[in-house]
Amino acid sequence: IDFDAATEALIEVDGDLGRRWIEARRAMPLAARATPREWVDHWRSWLERCGWPGDRTFDSAAWQARQAWEELLTGFAELATVEARLSRDVAWSTLRRIAQDTVFAPASSPASIAILGVLEAAGLPFDALWIAGLTAERWPPAPAPNPFLPLAWQRERGVPRSSPARELAYAQTLTALLARGAPEVVMSSAQRDGDTPLLPSALLLSWPERRVPEPATSYTAQIAATGVLEAIDDAMIPPLPPQSDTRGGAYLIAQFVDCPFQAVANARLTADPWPAPLEGLSPMERGTLMHAALAHFWRETRDQASLLRLTPESFSTRVAEAAMLARAALSARRWQQVAPAVAAGESMRLIRTMTAWLEHERERAPFVVEAVESEATLAIAGLRLQMRLDRVDALADGGIAIIDYKGGLADHPGRWFDAKRPRAPQLGLYALAHRAMAPEVAVRAVAYVQLRPDSIGAVGLAADARAWPALTEIGALRGVVAGMDAMDTAVDGSAAAPPAFADWTAVEAWWQLHLGVVAGAYAAGHAGVAPRDPATCGRCGRQILCRIGRPSDPDDMSGRDA
Repeated sequence: IDFDAATEALIEVDGDLGRRWIEARRAMPLAARATPREWVDHWRSWLERCGWPGDRTFDSAAWQARQAWEELLTGFAELATVEARLSRDVAWSTLRRIAQDTVFAPASSPASIAILGVLEAAGLPFDALWIAGLTAERWPPAPAPNPFLPLAWQRERGVPRSSPARELAYAQTLTALLARGAPEVVMSSAQRDGDTPLLPSALLLSWPERRVPEPATSYTAQIAATGVLEAIDDAMIPPLPPQSDTRGGAYLIAQFVDCPFQAVANARLTADPWPAPLEGLSPMERGTLMHAALAHFWRETRDQASLLRLTPESFSTRVAEAAMLARAALSARRWQQVAPAVAAGESMRLIRTMTAWLEHERERAPFVVEAVESEATLAIAGLRLQMRLDRVDALADGGIAIIDYKGGLADHPGRWFDAKRPRAPQLGLYALAHRAMAPEVAVRAVAYVQLRPDSIGAVGLAADARAWPALTEIGALRGVVAGMDAMDTAVDGSAAAPPAFADWTAVEAWWQLHLGVVAGAYAAGHAGVAPRDPATCGRCGRQILCRIGRPSDPDDMSGRDA
Protein backbone atom coordinates (compact mmCIF):
# COMPACT_ATOMS: atom_id res chain seq x y z
CA ILE A 1 0.00 0.00 0.00
CA ASP A 2 1.32 3.45 -0.90
CA PHE A 3 0.58 5.22 2.41
CA ASP A 4 1.76 8.61 1.12
CA ALA A 5 -0.57 8.50 -1.87
CA ALA A 6 -3.44 7.26 0.30
CA THR A 7 -2.83 10.05 2.79
CA GLU A 8 -2.80 12.75 0.08
CA ALA A 9 -6.05 11.42 -1.36
CA LEU A 10 -7.63 11.32 2.12
CA ILE A 11 -6.62 14.92 2.91
CA GLU A 12 -8.33 16.12 -0.28
CA VAL A 13 -11.58 14.50 0.86
CA ASP A 14 -11.42 15.19 4.63
CA GLY A 15 -8.53 17.33 5.86
CA ASP A 16 -9.22 16.73 9.58
CA LEU A 17 -9.36 12.95 9.13
CA GLY A 18 -6.20 13.07 7.04
CA ARG A 19 -4.32 14.87 9.83
CA ARG A 20 -5.51 12.35 12.41
CA TRP A 21 -4.34 9.59 10.09
CA ILE A 22 -0.84 11.11 9.89
CA GLU A 23 -0.66 11.61 13.67
CA ALA A 24 -1.72 7.99 14.29
CA ARG A 25 0.94 6.73 11.92
CA ARG A 26 3.66 8.77 13.64
CA ALA A 27 2.55 7.82 17.15
CA MET A 28 2.27 4.10 16.45
CA PRO A 29 5.39 2.80 14.70
CA LEU A 30 5.55 -0.95 14.30
CA ALA A 31 8.31 -3.29 13.23
CA ALA A 32 8.36 -4.54 9.68
CA ARG A 33 7.30 -7.99 10.97
CA ALA A 34 4.87 -8.81 13.79
CA THR A 35 2.58 -11.55 15.02
CA PRO A 36 -1.02 -11.66 13.77
CA ARG A 37 -2.24 -10.61 17.26
CA GLU A 38 0.14 -7.61 17.26
CA TRP A 39 -1.14 -6.58 13.83
CA VAL A 40 -4.74 -6.79 15.05
CA ASP A 41 -3.98 -4.65 18.14
CA HIS A 42 -2.10 -2.17 15.94
CA TRP A 43 -5.01 -1.79 13.49
CA ARG A 44 -7.58 -1.40 16.25
CA SER A 45 -5.51 1.29 17.98
CA TRP A 46 -4.92 3.10 14.70
CA LEU A 47 -8.64 3.20 13.90
CA GLU A 48 -9.39 4.42 17.44
CA ARG A 49 -6.87 7.27 17.10
CA CYS A 50 -8.44 8.22 13.78
CA GLY A 51 -11.83 8.52 15.52
CA TRP A 52 -13.50 5.27 14.44
CA PRO A 53 -16.22 4.27 15.16
CA GLY A 54 -16.99 7.57 16.90
CA ASP A 55 -19.85 8.29 19.26
CA ARG A 56 -22.72 8.06 16.78
CA THR A 57 -25.62 5.70 17.37
CA PHE A 58 -25.49 2.59 15.20
CA ASP A 59 -28.51 1.28 13.38
CA SER A 60 -29.00 -2.46 13.07
CA ALA A 61 -27.08 -2.86 9.79
CA ALA A 62 -24.11 -0.74 10.98
CA TRP A 63 -23.95 -2.62 14.28
CA GLN A 64 -23.92 -5.96 12.46
CA ALA A 65 -21.19 -4.68 10.12
CA ARG A 66 -19.02 -3.69 13.11
CA GLN A 67 -19.54 -7.11 14.68
CA ALA A 68 -18.54 -8.75 11.41
CA TRP A 69 -15.36 -6.63 11.36
CA GLU A 70 -14.46 -7.72 14.88
CA GLU A 71 -15.03 -11.35 13.95
CA LEU A 72 -12.81 -10.82 10.91
CA LEU A 73 -9.98 -9.49 13.09
CA THR A 74 -10.43 -12.40 15.53
CA GLY A 75 -10.13 -14.86 12.70
CA PHE A 76 -6.99 -13.08 11.45
CA ALA A 77 -5.39 -13.33 14.91
CA GLU A 78 -5.90 -17.10 14.84
CA LEU A 79 -3.42 -17.29 11.94
CA ALA A 80 -0.70 -17.38 14.61
CA THR A 81 -1.16 -21.15 14.73
CA VAL A 82 0.19 -21.47 11.17
CA GLU A 83 2.39 -18.35 10.80
CA ALA A 84 4.20 -16.84 13.80
CA ARG A 85 5.15 -13.48 12.24
CA LEU A 86 3.96 -11.65 9.14
CA SER A 87 5.42 -8.74 7.20
CA ARG A 88 3.33 -5.59 6.72
CA ASP A 89 2.52 -6.34 3.05
CA VAL A 90 1.63 -9.97 3.75
CA ALA A 91 -0.56 -8.96 6.70
CA TRP A 92 -2.45 -6.39 4.60
CA SER A 93 -2.93 -8.74 1.64
CA THR A 94 -4.06 -11.59 3.91
CA LEU A 95 -6.59 -9.39 5.71
CA ARG A 96 -7.92 -8.13 2.37
CA ARG A 97 -8.24 -11.68 1.01
CA ILE A 98 -10.10 -12.88 4.12
CA ALA A 99 -12.46 -9.89 3.88
CA GLN A 100 -13.16 -10.58 0.20
CA ASP A 101 -13.93 -14.23 0.94
CA THR A 102 -16.27 -13.39 3.83
CA VAL A 103 -19.93 -13.18 2.86
CA PHE A 104 -21.80 -10.53 4.84
CA ALA A 105 -25.43 -9.54 4.60
CA PRO A 106 -27.15 -7.81 7.53
CA ALA A 107 -30.16 -9.62 8.91
CA SER A 108 -33.45 -7.93 8.10
CA SER A 109 -37.12 -8.50 8.72
CA PRO A 110 -38.76 -11.24 6.64
CA ALA A 111 -39.86 -10.11 3.16
CA SER A 112 -43.22 -10.97 1.59
CA ILE A 113 -41.46 -12.29 -1.50
CA ALA A 114 -38.42 -14.61 -1.33
CA ILE A 115 -36.19 -15.56 -4.27
CA LEU A 116 -34.63 -18.93 -3.51
CA GLY A 117 -32.85 -21.80 -5.21
CA VAL A 118 -34.67 -25.08 -5.68
CA LEU A 119 -32.81 -26.78 -2.80
CA GLU A 120 -33.51 -23.87 -0.45
CA ALA A 121 -37.20 -23.89 -1.34
CA ALA A 122 -37.68 -27.66 -1.10
CA GLY A 123 -39.79 -28.53 1.94
CA LEU A 124 -40.70 -24.91 2.86
CA PRO A 125 -44.38 -23.87 3.00
CA PHE A 126 -45.43 -20.95 0.77
CA ASP A 127 -48.67 -19.10 0.10
CA ALA A 128 -47.84 -19.26 -3.62
CA LEU A 129 -44.86 -20.65 -5.50
CA TRP A 130 -43.44 -19.96 -8.95
CA ILE A 131 -40.64 -22.23 -10.22
CA ALA A 132 -38.96 -20.72 -13.30
CA GLY A 133 -36.40 -21.92 -15.84
CA LEU A 134 -37.57 -25.56 -16.13
CA THR A 135 -36.46 -26.10 -19.73
CA ALA A 136 -35.52 -29.46 -21.19
CA GLU A 137 -31.87 -28.39 -21.31
CA ARG A 138 -31.73 -27.55 -17.60
CA TRP A 139 -34.19 -29.92 -15.86
CA PRO A 140 -33.13 -32.54 -15.03
CA PRO A 141 -29.63 -31.13 -14.86
CA ALA A 142 -26.93 -32.71 -17.02
CA PRO A 143 -24.55 -35.12 -15.25
CA ALA A 144 -21.20 -33.69 -14.14
CA PRO A 145 -19.19 -36.46 -12.45
CA ASN A 146 -16.10 -35.65 -10.41
CA PRO A 147 -13.13 -35.89 -12.81
CA PHE A 148 -10.75 -37.02 -10.02
CA LEU A 149 -12.75 -40.09 -8.90
CA PRO A 150 -13.44 -43.33 -10.84
CA LEU A 151 -16.72 -43.00 -12.70
CA ALA A 152 -17.89 -46.57 -11.84
CA TRP A 153 -17.13 -45.97 -8.16
CA GLN A 154 -19.25 -42.78 -8.19
CA ARG A 155 -22.21 -44.45 -9.88
CA GLU A 156 -22.14 -47.49 -7.56
CA ARG A 157 -22.44 -45.18 -4.54
CA GLY A 158 -24.95 -42.74 -6.03
CA VAL A 159 -22.63 -39.72 -5.91
CA PRO A 160 -24.54 -36.56 -6.93
CA ARG A 161 -24.20 -35.62 -10.63
CA SER A 162 -22.54 -38.97 -11.42
CA SER A 163 -25.09 -40.43 -13.90
CA PRO A 164 -28.19 -39.46 -15.96
CA ALA A 165 -30.33 -41.95 -14.04
CA ARG A 166 -29.34 -40.49 -10.70
CA GLU A 167 -30.08 -36.91 -11.92
CA LEU A 168 -33.45 -37.94 -13.33
CA ALA A 169 -34.51 -39.53 -10.04
CA TYR A 170 -33.26 -36.49 -8.13
CA ALA A 171 -35.20 -34.09 -10.39
CA GLN A 172 -38.40 -36.18 -10.18
CA THR A 173 -38.28 -36.24 -6.38
CA LEU A 174 -37.55 -32.53 -6.10
CA THR A 175 -40.24 -31.59 -8.63
CA ALA A 176 -42.88 -33.58 -6.75
CA LEU A 177 -41.80 -32.02 -3.44
CA LEU A 178 -41.95 -28.47 -4.83
CA ALA A 179 -45.36 -29.14 -6.40
CA ARG A 180 -46.75 -29.65 -2.87
CA GLY A 181 -45.09 -26.49 -1.51
CA ALA A 182 -48.09 -24.15 -1.87
CA PRO A 183 -51.81 -24.11 -2.65
CA GLU A 184 -50.99 -22.58 -6.03
CA VAL A 185 -47.83 -23.61 -7.89
CA VAL A 186 -46.70 -22.36 -11.31
CA MET A 187 -43.89 -24.10 -13.17
CA SER A 188 -42.60 -22.24 -16.19
CA SER A 189 -39.99 -22.44 -18.93
CA ALA A 190 -38.85 -19.90 -21.49
CA GLN A 191 -40.04 -20.31 -25.07
CA ARG A 192 -36.75 -19.15 -26.59
CA ASP A 193 -33.23 -18.03 -25.74
CA GLY A 194 -32.50 -15.26 -28.21
CA ASP A 195 -33.16 -16.87 -31.62
CA THR A 196 -32.99 -20.44 -30.23
CA PRO A 197 -36.37 -22.09 -29.51
CA LEU A 198 -36.62 -23.95 -26.19
CA LEU A 199 -38.81 -26.82 -25.00
CA PRO A 200 -40.24 -27.35 -21.49
CA SER A 201 -38.87 -30.17 -19.34
CA ALA A 202 -40.55 -33.57 -19.83
CA LEU A 203 -41.09 -33.66 -16.04
CA LEU A 204 -43.78 -30.97 -16.43
CA LEU A 205 -45.99 -32.94 -18.86
CA SER A 206 -48.13 -34.42 -16.07
CA TRP A 207 -49.47 -30.96 -15.17
CA PRO A 208 -51.85 -28.90 -17.32
CA GLU A 209 -50.18 -26.50 -19.76
CA ARG A 210 -51.07 -22.84 -20.18
CA ARG A 211 -48.97 -21.61 -23.06
CA VAL A 212 -48.24 -17.88 -23.25
CA PRO A 213 -48.77 -16.65 -26.84
CA GLU A 214 -45.85 -14.91 -28.51
CA PRO A 215 -46.44 -11.26 -29.39
CA ALA A 216 -47.30 -10.46 -33.00
CA THR A 217 -44.61 -7.78 -32.99
CA SER A 218 -41.36 -7.51 -31.12
CA TYR A 219 -41.28 -6.08 -27.62
CA THR A 220 -39.14 -3.23 -28.92
CA ALA A 221 -41.80 -2.34 -31.48
CA GLN A 222 -44.53 -2.52 -28.84
CA ILE A 223 -42.62 -0.17 -26.54
CA ALA A 224 -41.94 2.26 -29.40
CA ALA A 225 -45.62 2.25 -30.37
CA THR A 226 -46.75 3.30 -26.90
CA GLY A 227 -44.91 6.63 -26.90
CA VAL A 228 -43.81 9.51 -29.07
CA LEU A 229 -40.17 9.63 -30.07
CA GLU A 230 -38.49 12.91 -29.22
CA ALA A 231 -36.14 14.59 -31.70
CA ILE A 232 -33.28 16.56 -30.11
CA ASP A 233 -31.12 19.01 -32.03
CA ASP A 234 -27.90 18.22 -30.15
CA ALA A 235 -25.55 20.65 -31.88
CA MET A 236 -23.90 22.17 -28.81
CA ILE A 237 -21.15 21.06 -26.43
CA PRO A 238 -20.01 22.77 -23.20
CA PRO A 239 -18.47 26.18 -23.92
CA LEU A 240 -14.79 26.87 -23.34
CA PRO A 241 -13.57 29.01 -20.44
CA PRO A 242 -12.58 32.58 -21.44
CA GLN A 243 -9.12 32.97 -23.01
CA SER A 244 -8.72 29.24 -23.48
CA ASP A 245 -5.63 27.96 -25.25
CA THR A 246 -6.83 25.91 -28.18
CA ARG A 247 -5.43 22.97 -30.08
CA GLY A 248 -4.97 23.57 -33.81
CA GLY A 249 -4.29 27.31 -34.11
CA ALA A 250 -5.36 28.97 -37.35
CA TYR A 251 -6.10 25.58 -38.92
CA LEU A 252 -8.80 25.11 -36.27
CA ILE A 253 -10.70 28.17 -37.52
CA ALA A 254 -10.31 26.99 -41.12
CA GLN A 255 -11.78 23.62 -40.15
CA PHE A 256 -14.64 25.26 -38.24
CA VAL A 257 -15.84 27.33 -41.20
CA ASP A 258 -15.68 24.20 -43.37
CA CYS A 259 -17.69 22.19 -40.80
CA PRO A 260 -18.13 23.04 -37.10
CA PHE A 261 -18.29 19.41 -36.03
CA GLN A 262 -15.07 18.59 -37.87
CA ALA A 263 -13.17 21.23 -35.87
CA VAL A 264 -14.72 20.15 -32.56
CA ALA A 265 -14.02 16.47 -33.25
CA ASN A 266 -10.39 17.24 -34.05
CA ALA A 267 -9.55 19.80 -31.38
CA ARG A 268 -11.81 18.94 -28.46
CA LEU A 269 -12.64 15.26 -28.94
CA THR A 270 -9.15 14.49 -30.34
CA ALA A 271 -10.79 12.15 -32.86
CA ASP A 272 -8.30 11.22 -35.56
CA PRO A 273 -9.54 10.65 -39.12
CA TRP A 274 -10.16 7.08 -40.21
CA PRO A 275 -6.77 5.90 -41.51
CA ALA A 276 -6.49 5.53 -45.25
CA PRO A 277 -4.23 3.01 -47.01
CA LEU A 278 -0.85 4.66 -47.45
CA GLU A 279 1.86 3.94 -49.96
CA GLY A 280 5.00 6.03 -49.63
CA LEU A 281 4.69 9.37 -47.87
CA SER A 282 1.41 11.00 -46.88
CA PRO A 283 0.47 14.48 -48.18
CA MET A 284 1.07 15.87 -44.68
CA GLU A 285 4.57 14.37 -44.56
CA ARG A 286 5.39 15.73 -48.01
CA GLY A 287 4.19 19.16 -46.92
CA THR A 288 6.35 18.94 -43.79
CA LEU A 289 9.42 18.18 -45.93
CA MET A 290 8.71 21.09 -48.29
CA HIS A 291 8.26 23.51 -45.37
CA ALA A 292 11.52 22.30 -43.80
CA ALA A 293 13.46 22.57 -47.09
CA LEU A 294 12.34 26.17 -47.76
CA ALA A 295 13.05 27.10 -44.14
CA HIS A 296 16.63 25.75 -44.45
CA PHE A 297 17.13 27.61 -47.73
CA TRP A 298 16.00 31.01 -46.46
CA ARG A 299 17.81 30.74 -43.14
CA GLU A 300 20.96 30.46 -45.22
CA THR A 301 20.10 32.90 -48.03
CA ARG A 302 18.25 35.56 -45.97
CA ASP A 303 17.13 38.00 -48.72
CA GLN A 304 16.36 38.41 -52.39
CA ALA A 305 19.65 40.18 -53.09
CA SER A 306 21.59 37.14 -51.89
CA LEU A 307 19.37 34.91 -54.03
CA LEU A 308 20.12 36.97 -57.12
CA ARG A 309 23.89 36.85 -56.46
CA LEU A 310 24.01 33.04 -56.43
CA THR A 311 25.66 31.46 -59.46
CA PRO A 312 23.76 28.61 -61.12
CA GLU A 313 26.14 26.10 -59.55
CA SER A 314 25.93 27.56 -56.03
CA PHE A 315 22.16 27.91 -56.37
CA SER A 316 21.78 24.23 -57.28
CA THR A 317 24.11 23.24 -54.44
CA ARG A 318 22.17 25.26 -51.87
CA VAL A 319 18.82 23.89 -53.01
CA ALA A 320 20.14 20.31 -52.86
CA GLU A 321 21.56 20.91 -49.36
CA ALA A 322 18.21 22.29 -48.18
CA ALA A 323 16.42 19.23 -49.57
CA MET A 324 18.89 16.92 -47.82
CA LEU A 325 18.61 18.72 -44.47
CA ALA A 326 14.81 18.63 -44.69
CA ARG A 327 14.89 14.84 -44.34
CA ALA A 328 15.48 15.32 -40.60
CA ALA A 329 11.90 16.60 -40.33
CA LEU A 330 10.83 12.93 -40.44
CA SER A 331 12.21 10.32 -38.09
CA ALA A 332 14.83 7.81 -39.16
CA ARG A 333 12.34 5.03 -38.41
CA ARG A 334 9.85 6.58 -40.84
CA TRP A 335 12.45 6.71 -43.58
CA GLN A 336 13.19 3.03 -42.98
CA GLN A 337 9.54 2.29 -43.79
CA VAL A 338 9.75 4.13 -47.11
CA ALA A 339 11.07 2.37 -50.19
CA PRO A 340 14.46 3.72 -51.38
CA ALA A 341 12.98 4.64 -54.75
CA VAL A 342 10.25 6.69 -53.04
CA ALA A 343 12.81 8.46 -50.81
CA ALA A 344 15.00 9.32 -53.81
CA GLY A 345 11.98 10.52 -55.76
CA GLU A 346 10.93 12.74 -52.87
CA SER A 347 14.33 14.45 -52.83
CA MET A 348 14.02 15.11 -56.57
CA ARG A 349 10.51 16.49 -56.06
CA LEU A 350 11.73 18.90 -53.40
CA ILE A 351 14.56 20.14 -55.62
CA ARG A 352 12.32 20.63 -58.69
CA THR A 353 9.54 22.37 -56.77
CA MET A 354 11.88 24.66 -54.84
CA THR A 355 13.75 25.60 -58.00
CA ALA A 356 10.52 26.48 -59.81
CA TRP A 357 9.22 28.58 -56.90
CA LEU A 358 12.50 30.40 -56.31
CA GLU A 359 12.40 31.56 -59.93
CA HIS A 360 9.19 33.40 -59.01
CA GLU A 361 10.97 34.88 -55.97
CA ARG A 362 13.52 36.49 -58.29
CA GLU A 363 10.74 38.51 -59.96
CA ARG A 364 9.36 40.03 -56.76
CA ALA A 365 10.05 43.48 -55.39
CA PRO A 366 13.13 43.48 -53.09
CA PHE A 367 12.60 41.79 -49.71
CA VAL A 368 14.43 40.43 -46.67
CA VAL A 369 13.26 37.23 -44.96
CA GLU A 370 12.63 38.53 -41.47
CA ALA A 371 11.35 35.32 -39.81
CA VAL A 372 10.96 31.65 -40.71
CA GLU A 373 8.63 29.28 -38.81
CA SER A 374 7.96 31.98 -36.21
CA GLU A 375 5.53 31.62 -33.29
CA ALA A 376 2.58 33.97 -32.87
CA THR A 377 -0.36 34.25 -30.45
CA LEU A 378 -3.72 35.85 -31.15
CA ALA A 379 -6.45 36.51 -28.57
CA ILE A 380 -9.79 36.70 -30.37
CA ALA A 381 -13.37 36.26 -29.14
CA GLY A 382 -12.36 34.45 -25.96
CA LEU A 383 -9.80 32.14 -27.60
CA ARG A 384 -6.01 32.16 -27.54
CA LEU A 385 -4.73 30.79 -30.83
CA GLN A 386 -1.14 29.54 -30.89
CA MET A 387 0.07 29.81 -34.50
CA ARG A 388 3.20 29.25 -36.55
CA LEU A 389 3.87 31.61 -39.47
CA ASP A 390 5.75 29.94 -42.31
CA ARG A 391 7.50 33.14 -43.32
CA VAL A 392 7.48 36.90 -42.80
CA ASP A 393 9.26 39.14 -45.34
CA ALA A 394 10.28 42.73 -44.72
CA LEU A 395 9.62 44.76 -47.90
CA ALA A 396 12.21 47.23 -49.15
CA ASP A 397 9.78 50.19 -49.18
CA GLY A 398 8.30 49.41 -45.78
CA GLY A 399 5.89 46.99 -44.22
CA ILE A 400 5.86 43.22 -44.35
CA ALA A 401 4.44 40.36 -46.38
CA ILE A 402 3.17 37.17 -44.69
CA ILE A 403 3.55 33.90 -46.59
CA ASP A 404 1.90 30.53 -46.02
CA TYR A 405 3.08 27.52 -48.03
CA LYS A 406 0.41 25.17 -49.41
CA GLY A 407 0.79 21.81 -51.06
CA GLY A 408 -2.62 22.17 -52.74
CA LEU A 409 -4.58 24.83 -54.58
CA ALA A 410 -5.43 28.04 -52.71
CA ASP A 411 -8.69 29.96 -52.93
CA HIS A 412 -8.52 33.19 -54.91
CA PRO A 413 -8.82 36.34 -52.74
CA GLY A 414 -12.09 37.12 -54.50
CA ARG A 415 -13.63 34.20 -52.57
CA TRP A 416 -12.09 34.89 -49.15
CA PHE A 417 -14.61 37.41 -47.89
CA ASP A 418 -17.77 35.37 -47.40
CA ALA A 419 -19.48 36.90 -44.37
CA LYS A 420 -21.20 33.61 -43.44
CA ARG A 421 -18.21 31.33 -43.95
CA PRO A 422 -14.94 33.14 -44.59
CA ARG A 423 -12.66 31.11 -46.82
CA ALA A 424 -8.92 30.61 -46.29
CA PRO A 425 -8.92 32.39 -42.91
CA GLN A 426 -5.33 31.49 -41.93
CA LEU A 427 -3.72 34.52 -43.59
CA GLY A 428 -6.27 36.85 -42.02
CA LEU A 429 -5.51 35.42 -38.57
CA TYR A 430 -1.75 35.73 -39.21
CA ALA A 431 -2.20 39.39 -40.18
CA LEU A 432 -4.23 40.10 -37.03
CA ALA A 433 -1.65 38.32 -34.86
CA HIS A 434 1.24 40.30 -36.35
CA ARG A 435 -0.63 43.57 -35.89
CA ALA A 436 -1.28 42.67 -32.23
CA MET A 437 2.41 41.88 -31.65
CA ALA A 438 3.90 44.76 -33.72
CA PRO A 439 1.23 47.42 -34.37
CA GLU A 440 3.84 49.85 -35.69
CA VAL A 441 4.67 47.55 -38.63
CA ALA A 442 2.15 47.59 -41.47
CA VAL A 443 1.11 44.34 -43.13
CA ARG A 444 1.05 45.14 -46.86
CA ALA A 445 0.60 41.70 -48.39
CA VAL A 446 -0.52 38.17 -47.51
CA ALA A 447 -0.02 35.24 -49.85
CA TYR A 448 -0.56 31.53 -50.16
CA VAL A 449 2.30 29.95 -52.09
CA GLN A 450 1.05 27.00 -54.14
CA LEU A 451 3.74 24.33 -54.35
CA ARG A 452 2.15 21.81 -56.68
CA PRO A 453 4.14 20.52 -59.65
CA ASP A 454 1.29 21.57 -61.95
CA SER A 455 0.58 24.91 -60.27
CA ILE A 456 3.42 26.87 -58.70
CA GLY A 457 2.89 30.49 -57.80
CA ALA A 458 1.53 32.97 -55.27
CA VAL A 459 -2.16 33.69 -54.65
CA GLY A 460 -2.95 36.50 -52.28
CA LEU A 461 -3.85 40.07 -51.52
CA ALA A 462 -1.67 43.19 -51.59
CA ALA A 463 -2.31 46.69 -50.29
CA ASP A 464 -0.81 48.14 -53.49
CA ALA A 465 0.99 47.04 -56.64
CA ARG A 466 4.43 47.94 -55.24
CA ALA A 467 4.14 45.50 -52.35
CA TRP A 468 3.88 42.39 -54.57
CA PRO A 469 2.86 42.91 -58.22
CA ALA A 470 1.80 39.29 -58.76
CA LEU A 471 -0.91 39.47 -56.07
CA THR A 472 -4.42 40.91 -56.30
CA GLU A 473 -4.72 44.52 -55.17
CA ILE A 474 -7.47 45.50 -52.77
CA GLY A 475 -9.11 47.88 -55.21
CA ALA A 476 -9.25 45.21 -57.92
CA LEU A 477 -11.14 42.61 -55.88
CA ARG A 478 -14.59 43.32 -57.30
CA GLY A 479 -13.35 43.52 -60.88
CA VAL A 480 -11.48 40.26 -60.52
CA VAL A 481 -14.60 38.47 -59.24
CA ALA A 482 -16.71 39.85 -62.10
CA GLY A 483 -14.26 38.46 -64.64
CA MET A 484 -13.83 35.02 -63.04
CA ASP A 485 -15.45 31.92 -64.49
CA ALA A 486 -18.92 31.35 -63.01
CA MET A 487 -18.04 27.80 -61.96
CA ASP A 488 -15.02 29.12 -60.09
CA THR A 489 -17.08 31.61 -58.07
CA ALA A 490 -20.09 29.46 -57.34
CA VAL A 491 -18.75 26.08 -56.28
CA ASP A 492 -20.71 26.27 -53.03
CA GLY A 493 -23.73 27.99 -54.56
CA SER A 494 -22.69 31.46 -53.41
CA ALA A 495 -21.33 33.93 -55.96
CA ALA A 496 -21.64 37.09 -53.89
CA ALA A 497 -18.91 39.62 -54.62
CA PRO A 498 -16.60 40.65 -51.78
CA PRO A 499 -17.10 44.00 -50.06
CA ALA A 500 -15.35 47.09 -51.35
CA PHE A 501 -12.36 47.92 -49.12
CA ALA A 502 -11.02 51.45 -48.97
CA ASP A 503 -7.61 50.39 -47.64
CA TRP A 504 -5.74 47.64 -45.78
CA THR A 505 -7.10 48.81 -42.44
CA ALA A 506 -10.60 48.02 -43.67
CA VAL A 507 -9.49 44.53 -44.69
CA GLU A 508 -8.11 43.84 -41.21
CA ALA A 509 -11.29 45.24 -39.63
CA TRP A 510 -13.34 42.79 -41.73
CA TRP A 511 -11.16 39.90 -40.58
CA GLN A 512 -11.36 41.04 -36.95
CA LEU A 513 -15.17 41.14 -37.09
CA HIS A 514 -16.00 38.03 -39.09
CA LEU A 515 -13.21 35.74 -37.93
CA GLY A 516 -14.08 36.86 -34.39
CA VAL A 517 -17.65 35.64 -34.97
CA VAL A 518 -16.30 32.24 -36.08
CA ALA A 519 -13.94 32.00 -33.09
CA GLY A 520 -16.75 33.03 -30.75
CA ALA A 521 -19.05 30.33 -32.15
CA TYR A 522 -16.36 27.70 -31.54
CA ALA A 523 -15.74 28.97 -28.00
CA ALA A 524 -19.50 28.94 -27.30
CA GLY A 525 -19.66 25.23 -28.14
CA HIS A 526 -21.28 25.16 -31.59
CA ALA A 527 -20.67 21.69 -33.01
CA GLY A 528 -23.26 21.19 -35.74
CA VAL A 529 -22.70 18.70 -38.54
CA ALA A 530 -22.88 21.22 -41.40
CA PRO A 531 -20.19 20.72 -44.06
CA ARG A 532 -19.65 23.55 -46.52
CA ASP A 533 -19.68 21.19 -49.52
CA PRO A 534 -19.12 17.48 -50.36
CA ALA A 535 -15.37 18.06 -50.67
CA THR A 536 -15.27 18.92 -46.94
CA CYS A 537 -16.53 15.43 -46.08
CA GLY A 538 -14.07 13.92 -48.51
CA ARG A 539 -11.17 15.47 -46.59
CA CYS A 540 -12.53 14.86 -43.08
CA GLY A 541 -12.46 11.10 -42.58
CA ARG A 542 -14.62 11.23 -39.42
CA GLN A 543 -17.97 10.15 -40.89
CA ILE A 544 -18.05 7.17 -38.53
CA LEU A 545 -18.40 9.71 -35.70
CA CYS A 546 -20.78 12.29 -37.20
CA ARG A 547 -22.81 9.68 -39.20
CA ILE A 548 -23.52 12.13 -41.98
CA GLY A 549 -25.39 10.84 -44.99
CA ARG A 550 -25.49 13.87 -47.22
CA PRO A 551 -24.15 17.42 -46.74
CA SER A 552 -26.39 20.00 -45.09
CA ASP A 553 -27.26 23.31 -46.68
CA PRO A 554 -23.81 24.95 -47.11
CA ASP A 555 -25.17 28.25 -45.80
CA ASP A 556 -26.63 26.66 -42.67
CA MET A 557 -24.35 26.48 -39.61
CA SER A 558 -27.17 25.53 -37.24
CA GLY A 559 -26.02 21.92 -37.13
CA ARG A 560 -28.84 19.92 -38.71
CA ASP A 561 -27.76 16.29 -38.76
CA ALA A 562 -27.72 15.25 -42.39
